[in-house]
This record gives sequence, structure tokens and C-alpha cells, in this order.
Amino acid sequence: MAILTNSINNPVVGLQLKYDDVKVNSGAGYNKNHGNFVAPVNGSYFFSFTASVKPDGGSLRIYMKKSDGSIVGHLLFLGNTFYVKESENIVIHLNKGEEVWTEIGMTSGTIHIHGTEEGPVSTYIHTHFSGFRIGD
Repeated sequence: MAILTNSINNPVVGLQLKYDDVKVNSGAGYNKNHGNFVAPVNGSYFFSFTASVKPDGGSLRIYMKKSDGSIVGHLLFLGNTFYVKESENIVIHLNKGEEVWTEIGMTSGTIHIHGTEEGPVSTYIHTHFSGFRIGD
């Protein structure tokens, strides 16, 4: 599991999200410097990503993409003026070396993607990414 620590204001289309606080990376598949997961072996993988976004009247689409350019999942935020938290879960087959990442697919208006936040008791995790192999 990897977490976006710094909030992003008004992201541009094509920006790859880099979840920089890596909590678990047992198979060493996630690269926090690039923000992508590289399959260490062939197999079926489960991925999940969650974003907390305040579109402030605008709109935002976040894609989960595969190294062949295909969109394998997405989140869509439309016209809200308050924070919305959404998640996407997918199962996909990857060959060794294939990559998966999240990036901004569409944006308009004022957008705020919420990073982590220090609360009175603990750190609040708002936007995060995880993936793991579930079988061959």
C-alpha cells in the first residue's frame, strides 16, 4: 500500500500520481519514484485506488492505465463543491514487466486532490494505491 502524502491542486491531464509514502511493498513491485507497479512475475493481480477530491464545481477523471496504454479502471468526480472519496477495484492479468499506474485523464475547473492530513489522534489517509498478485 502506498499513500499520496502531499495534496495536488489543479492537476494537469497526463500527470501520473506518485504515492510516495510506501507502507507495504512485499514483492518490491511498486516504484514510488515513478508511481507505477511493475509485475515481478506473470499472474492475476488485484489493484485498488482511492482518491479524496474536492472538484469545487469542476470535474476530474483519474485513470488506472496499463503499459499497453489501455485504461483498466477510472474514478470520476463531477461538479461537487465538497470532498468526495471514491475507490476503484480491478482484477487484471499482467505479464512479468508490465506496468500499472494512475494518472489524470480529464480535468476542468478548480480541483484539489487531498493528500494525508495529521489529525488529533492519527494521520488521516485520503488518497492511496495498492496491488498484489492473487494467482497465476
